[in-house]
Amino acid sequence: MRLSWIGMYKQKIAKGVFSAACLLLLFHQIGSEGLRDTLQRANLHTIAGLFALYCGLNVVQATRWWLIGKKLGIEWTLVTATKLGLVGTFFNQLLPSSSGGDAIRAWWLTRAGVPLRYAVSSVVLDRVSALIAIGLI
Repeated sequence: MRLSWIGMYKQKIAKGVFSAACLLLLFHQIGSEGLRDTLQRANLHTIAGLFALYCGLNVVQATRWWLIGKKLGIEWTLVTATKLGLVGTFFNQLLPSSSGGDAIRAWWLTRAGVPLRYAVSSVVLDRVSALIAIGLI
């Protein structure tokens, strides 16, 4: 099972348009003065640290999921797992439940040619391993 990204340029354009629309809506809601005030009060070191922590957590999650997928026989790269993990994270934040991103991750894997049972199994095993890790901590 080899993942291919045919038509990725169309998806990138759609993502860019969607992201721009979200930013415009947010800017419209906050207004220029509210945005300026918020940015002036923000501590840039804290923001940079939180961003680095967020990126690190996403890499750890993607590596865990990638290793699980490799054990199931999914032929993919860590970069692909990271991209799909970020998409899943986005939808976990956007949708009312935290499992919406998991469904999106499994769906994208099936679109890339991975059989449904392997896609779902990899996502479920990733969630279970994360739960076990949290319990151990």
